[in-house]
This record gives sequence, structure tokens and C-alpha cells, in this order.
Amino acid sequence: MIDVKGKLYGTTESGGAYGAGTVFSITLGGKEKVLHSFGNGNDGAVPSAGLIDVGGTLYGTTEVGGSPNCTITSTCGTVFSIAPNGTERVLHRFVGGDADGAAPAASLIEVKGTLYGTTAQGGPYFCGGDGCGTVFSITPSGDETVLHTFGGAADGAAPHAGLIEVGGSLYGTTLGGGTDKHGTVFTLKP
Repeated sequence: MIDVKGKLYGTTESGGAYGAGTVFSITLGGKEKVLHSFGNGNDGAVPSAGLIDVGGTLYGTTEVGGSPNCTITSTCGTVFSIAPNGTERVLHRFVGGDADGAAPAASLIEVKGTLYGTTAQGGPYFCGGDGCGTVFSITPSGDETVLHTFGGAADGAAPHAGLIEVGGSLYGTTLGGGTDKHGTVFTLKP
């Protein structure tokens, strides 16, 4: 969870009106409110990562759903924004396959007004039946760019964790791939 002006915000992977996850707020005194229920198809489902606060707006990801060719259980995913009052907006719908990645399972980070994240699957290279994953950037208005596609043996596969920024470079890890197939630690410039 995150604290925004004395109120806590978080996500659930399931539950809510459609059974596909929620964004909620809770006061320090324990009063909880569901701000958004995922699962109507177009807004994604299974928000397993935490939220970040950028200037009073919350940003997050869903692992599945989102695009018209993706069902509530299909691996695609979304990047969304949500206001503390519950107004939710999808910024980007991943289409899966080799286009731009799929399954953004980790939290986003914000660096100088741009959001950065990873997808655990998708991209043009295949690792065990799924794409090897990507690193992407997205503006708060929804302009998404794939910065890197993972290739497996050379640079890793399946970046399930989020990124950090140190001295102008992004750092992260992959779950698999690399020369010994046990994952990698990587860096790239935004």
C-alpha cells in the first residue's frame, strides 16, 4: 500500500464487483472503500502490483485483460491511472504477442514525469512458449514506448520485478534467461 495525505491506497488481485480485482482506499482508522472494480473486459484484471502516486494521481498495472482480443483471463494487461475519488482511466492496453509485451506484473516507477515498467511476457523473442518480456516507458497521457525486448540467453527473460532509477539509469532483474538460465541483473538508459 501507499500513503497519500494520510489515507492508504492499494490493490487486490481478485474480488470486487466482477471478481477480477480492485483499487481500494482505507483510512488509518480502518474505514475501507472500493474505488474501482476491474473486470468489465476493457480495463484489465488482476492488479497484482502496487500503486504509485504522481502529483496526486495514482498509477498502476493489471496483468491480464484490457485489449479487445484479450479476455478477462488472457495475458495482456493494462497501465491505468486512478484519481483518489475513484475516477479510473486506462492509459495503455497491451496487446500481447510480439507487439509491446504482456503481463505487466510489477509496480511502475516515475522518473522526471515519465513512468517506467516491465512486462513479464511478450515481445518478439520466445522463451518457453511465451515472449521473454519488455521494458517500457509511458507518459501520464498514455504515449507508450518499448525501450527493450528481452531475448533469453543473451540478456534474460521474464522481468517480474519493478525497476529502480540510480544516477539516470534504470536497473532491474529477470527471473530467467542469461548464460546460466537463472536470471540476470540489467541496466539501461531511459
